[in-house]
Amino acid sequence: MKKLLLSLMAGLLAPTIAMSQSEVIDNSQSPPRQWKTIENEYVKVIYPEAFRPKAVYVANLIKHNAAVVGLSYGISKPKKITLIIRNEVALPNGFVARAPRRTEWFNAGAYSPMVGSLEWLQILSIHEYRHVQQMDDFNKNTVRYFDYLFGDLGLNLADVISKKPWMAEGDAVYAETKYTDGGRGRSPRFLTRLKGILLGGETPTYDQFVNGTYRDALVNQYVYGYVLISRAYQKYGDDFWEKLTDKITRGPHPFRLESAFRELTGVEFQSFYYETFNELREAWKKDAFTDAPKTDYTVRFNPKVSNNSLYYVKFDLNTVPAIYKSTAQGEEKIAEVPYSEDLSRIDYSGTHAVYTDYVPHPRYGFEGSANLVLVDLTGGSKSYITSGRRLYNPKFSASGKSILAAEFNDKMTWDIQEIGFDGKNLRTLSLKDLDLMEAASLNGDEIIAVASNNTGHKALIQARFGSDQYKVLLPFSRNNIFWLQTNSNQEILFEAQYKGANEIFHGNTLGEFRQCTQSKISAYAPTFDGTSLVYTEETPYGARTKKAELSSCAALPASQLVDFNYLGDNPSDNYNKFQPVPLSGQETFYTADSAKYTESDYGMFDARGFTPHTWSFFGGRGLALTVITDNYLRDFGSAITVGSDGEENTPFTSVKIDFKRYWPVFSILGDIRNRAADVNLNTQELTWREGSYGLGVALPYAFKHHLYNGYLQVDYSAKLLKTESFRLDKVSVPGSQASTYADQKVGLLFSYTKSAQHRAILPPLGVDVQAFYEDVDGVSNEEAPGSYRTYGQVRLYLPGFLANNGIRLTGNGQENREGTGNYIFPTPAFNPVGYIYSRGFDYLPADRFVKGSFEYMFPLSYPDYNLGAWIYFKRLYGNLYMDHTKVILGNNNANLNSYGAELIAQSVIFRFLPIDFGFRYIQKVEPAEGEGEIFLGTNLAVF
Repeated sequence: MKKLLLSLMAGLLAPTIAMSQSEVIDNSQSPPRQWKTIENEYVKVIYPEAFRPKAVYVANLIKHNAAVVGLSYGISKPKKITLIIRNEVALPNGFVARAPRRTEWFNAGAYSPMVGSLEWLQILSIHEYRHVQQMDDFNKNTVRYFDYLFGDLGLNLADVISKKPWMAEGDAVYAETKYTDGGRGRSPRFLTRLKGILLGGETPTYDQFVNGTYRDALVNQYVYGYVLISRAYQKYGDDFWEKLTDKITRGPHPFRLESAFRELTGVEFQSFYYETFNELREAWKKDAFTDAPKTDYTVRFNPKVSNNSLYYVKFDLNTVPAIYKSTAQGEEKIAEVPYSEDLSRIDYSGTHAVYTDYVPHPRYGFEGSANLVLVDLTGGSKSYITSGRRLYNPKFSASGKSILAAEFNDKMTWDIQEIGFDGKNLRTLSLKDLDLMEAASLNGDEIIAVASNNTGHKALIQARFGSDQYKVLLPFSRNNIFWLQTNSNQEILFEAQYKGANEIFHGNTLGEFRQCTQSKISAYAPTFDGTSLVYTEETPYGARTKKAELSSCAALPASQLVDFNYLGDNPSDNYNKFQPVPLSGQETFYTADSAKYTESDYGMFDARGFTPHTWSFFGGRGLALTVITDNYLRDFGSAITVGSDGEENTPFTSVKIDFKRYWPVFSILGDIRNRAADVNLNTQELTWREGSYGLGVALPYAFKHHLYNGYLQVDYSAKLLKTESFRLDKVSVPGSQASTYADQKVGLLFSYTKSAQHRAILPPLGVDVQAFYEDVDGVSNEEAPGSYRTYGQVRLYLPGFLANNGIRLTGNGQENREGTGNYIFPTPAFNPVGYIYSRGFDYLPADRFVKGSFEYMFPLSYPDYNLGAWIYFKRLYGNLYMDHTKVILGNNNANLNSYGAELIAQSVIFRFLPIDFGFRYIQKVEPAEGEGEIFLGTNLAVF
């Protein structure tokens, strides 16, 4: 086990300086822009010029929160943090990271109810800034040695080994709730699914929450983390998690959380875990379902009655979301769609549906669009009608011949756009000092809209195209209002939170309101159906469609939905019993101390770009000192390695400098090394000195087409390469001379695969391709023999015969010319791990080989079985395979054929490391013999 851990650490810490095959380019950059910066004693804000009107607001938010956010960690004077604003992203998000230490915010705004009703930048200034304090508090005691040895990557390693993501995310949600008058802890939506799970049966095991499961759709680490963090604060005091972190940092290892918890409390963590969720179940038990028989997890969401037909989105663990139509015979599947209950909505009218699809920028990961897609409900065809814009919450107009959508524009405001079916803008409604997040049509000109002011408070308003006047129907508050629907009688349906649940409300243009549901968990997505309403109800086993009469809605004064009168007294919106803490004078933060902030330019070559953030002593399979740098925008960086090559056991120095600001990614490449190779039938050793320098260019291109995600990348590098000082068994080679070569390499990566359902083993459909060709030709000495090599692999994915079965067809091959009398490449064409040829046959270098494989994979069981914290078995699946390989070496040919079966256990060890344990039976065709073996595999993501 110790040897395994050391091997894993070496693999994790070894940055790649040069590889024979192409690697996917890190596209986490923004398009070239004029970047600016302002700063105070707590934060340096780097932002594109267009963000200037809100830069002071952000700096003041951080300054305000610096006084309180870190107190429970004993931090009264936080260290200064660098904050990068990326305001061209289509999906709202934010993160804190090392390498280098920074936080990044995506300023798309909160157009959905997923994070409550705080102003978007305000919630980031609490949640992400809390992560900064967590990260800084972790770098102490023994953890500092990880920092000394490996820099930021060492800190990440210590973090992933000893802590769990739920600790950080749950604590950040706790902070955003404690220090504000909103936050997810005050939104019933946040705990909805957890409530359903607990009311439906037993508490999921800790390993199911941490490692995931294929048996059910569980909540993410934000949700169960918030509950665990909160209860520990309640039970053990406001400094508990700081004390726990202190113990963890004194000896980080995979079991440290549990042992530290026991040392501090005298209670086993598992006991605390189950007590916490049993207590929650008890608090919610009055809402237990008696009319929902236990079923597999299934969601029917987003209903709409159109042309006397009921449409909705449906999916489960075995299928991707799709639009369905309810018929007398059952239900009819119309079209599969990308869908998220938190971020998506679909509207229907006549023969069409419309929704938003999130499409990446072809080059820049920190730019994207939210395009409108029109669906033909008669045939299921889908077409993009907009491109390059950010349009959300689409809804058909009263006539059904146009679409209303909220747009986040380049001025960072939210307007309502009316758009034709051809994607052209018809008209715009913009109101000063208000962001319009959603709209529903009353008639040809009037709309009802969810409006947000500059403090994030939401209201229902009535407005008119062509006018800057509006009428407030439901006053501004922190209530999490969403999902408008209207009808020809100028009636309104919408969601809002009330007494610990998400409920459906009815209203009108007179400002009169009625409550239409009293849900046990939550009710969503209302729509009119004559004198009735149809909506989605959360259940312990997913979500179902329900119907209620409008006449049953009970009058409720508007005052009950504002001024925090909507808050309840149960865990769904008041778990910690915090009193709301409004941000006093929030409006003034946009201009306060603006004269003290001096704006300056921020360029690519900041000092951070030349300051190492990570270093290590591993270089592939050898020992080496590697130093890595990146600027804050991560569009300029370098990696320098000095060490010993593990393949040839010779010293080398390698340099790679990346310029990633523009579409072609340029790299400056340099390498000096001693080389060694066995020659003359491996009886003698040839050594020589080799140096190279040159330029690399990569052209990445990401794309998406509905449910299919694609990536294309072409690489090219050109280097001048010089060889000299040839020795054979340490004796100079007579007549040898220095030679100069032109080394050129072209690589290709291509992938186009369909989004997979929860239980899929392979992509249900798709193809991926990897290929490269490298050629070395003499330029200074015509007699200097060159070499070439080429490698390619194609994998095709097809659906199997049963649910979650998959077929993978693989073809790959290699051809090369090198060796005695020719230039010898320093690394193999690919990393020869596992079987390169047919399973059961060892790999030997050859002039050429071609291989084809057929694999049929199918699930067997989902055991969810754990042995303590050591290992968790998540899924067992089988693989039936056949391999054929033709190998050519000189004038000799060989056909290598085998077939057999594999049993694979998809597992997680130490609750963070995914490992596949497999048993393989191999039947060779010639020689006719069988054998069994055990193998390991992992898909470890880079953190």
